[in-house]
Amino acid sequence: MREMRDSRQFPKSTTLAYSIMMVVYGITVVTAYSVQGDMVASFLPANMDDGWLKRFVGVLLTFHVLIAYVVTGQPFNRFFHSKLFPATLDGGGAKARLHWAFISLSYLAFGFLLANAIPFFAAMQELVGSLCGAPIIFGWPAFFYASACRRKVSSWREVPAVMGIKHTVLCALFLFVFLPLFTILGTIGAVEDIIDAVRDSPSPFAC
Repeated sequence: MREMRDSRQFPKSTTLAYSIMMVVYGITVVTAYSVQGDMVASFLPANMDDGWLKRFVGVLLTFHVLIAYVVTGQPFNRFFHSKLFPATLDGGGAKARLHWAFISLSYLAFGFLLANAIPFFAAMQELVGSLCGAPIIFGWPAFFYASACRRKVSSWREVPAVMGIKHTVLCALFLFVFLPLFTILGTIGAVEDIIDAVRDSPSPFAC
């Protein structure tokens, strides 16, 4: 939201973006599993036959990764810039660009080394995603909203009255159903994948 030209449009942009993603991902997953069932690869493009269509998907995936890096990397690198070189933060000139280049290239180098030092890095990502993804997606929004409502009243017992029935039910569903369910199931699945990956993984930097 901070990076937007008009931050007031943030609710509209997130609603539109998540609606499109839910439709696209839903169609993709249903199509993949309807064609290959539980034999479908976790990395969907791996199911495609070699050819121009698979290469085209690879180009689109590269663009997707680039956009994801830019969106997440900009504020992340800016944070380190503010800590390491506060004098050149958001400034122009060669010195500021040199500091930014140093931080961003160091971050990329660190990511490259980390990803290649752990042969089962993809499976490790699953574990990190299950342990952090579910709390971030389902836990934090509901908890932050409930905490904001708590500031308006004297006790937690009065929070449901402030939130209303709809938001109370949604927050309870997110906190007490979705959060533990996806965290536990995701972690179990990730640990199983790590066990299989460690058994079959090559040596570090084998790629």
